[in-house]
Amino acid sequence: MCQTGVIPERTSDPGRAFHLWSSDGAVILSTNRTDPAGTLAGAREVFGPRLIVCQSPPTAATDDPAMHPVNTDVALDLHIDGYTAFGNHYPDLVFLLCEQQAATGGESFIVDGQRLLGAIASDPTQRALSRFLCDVTLEQSRPAEVCEDGTSRPVRSRRPVASRTCAGRLTVRRHQHQRLLDDAPSRPEDRQHLAAWAQLNREAARTAPRFHLQPGDLLCLDNYRVFSGREPYTGYDRVLHKLWAWTDMAFGLPRPGDLFAARNADTVAAPSR
Repeated sequence: MCQTGVIPERTSDPGRAFHLWSSDGAVILSTNRTDPAGTLAGAREVFGPRLIVCQSPPTAATDDPAMHPVNTDVALDLHIDGYTAFGNHYPDLVFLLCEQQAATGGESFIVDGQRLLGAIASDPTQRALSRFLCDVTLEQSRPAEVCEDGTSRPVRSRRPVASRTCAGRLTVRRHQHQRLLDDAPSRPEDRQHLAAWAQLNREAARTAPRFHLQPGDLLCLDNYRVFSGREPYTGYDRVLHKLWAWTDMAFGLPRPGDLFAARNADTVAAPSR
């Protein structure tokens, strides 16, 4: 299997950042901002009028346990963002702006899902797995039993691992909730293929290079192409501001009622101008 890990290149030029994002699926824009509003400002510098809707998640990417009870003692596995809240219309862009990095640990890692899919397709011994990833519809939503906060609700999403938008943009999905359809009989080979897909992602995550975001770094991710994760770390001083965004290249836009109500000044849910 080919090397699918990605180390995003850094640049302070928004135009070059867009081209690097287009070729690699991820790029780091070096900025002089670390405040929440800097996330949206940097996103607009890189993508301009391509941005249609932007939305901060209901909890920031800070690991203050009073705000965001994340277990920092374990790694955050490879995943795409936003599928639990928006289903099929999950954001096609994710931005992370580093305000402060952890003193120890907290390295990020990225796997190019499209490259991994291509490596599987080019391996004659993996043809059955390749067909499964492109043809077999999976449950792509969070199970109802893991919705514990009383306000969250699972949004139904049924798609294969790999599919294309109406405009032909290839998308690849990986997250912890992928499973066979709840209301359809499962075949043993489907269970084996799903397990193989998960194992290949674990191997890709294990070998992917690690990197640290530094204060002022804006990580721009193609949420339809790459999967991201994070190593454990100590302390609660790590603060990253996250922004989800939809472009005219997405599967579709979220309905206004699905967007989270504004909590503070860094939350944006409006068309860019």
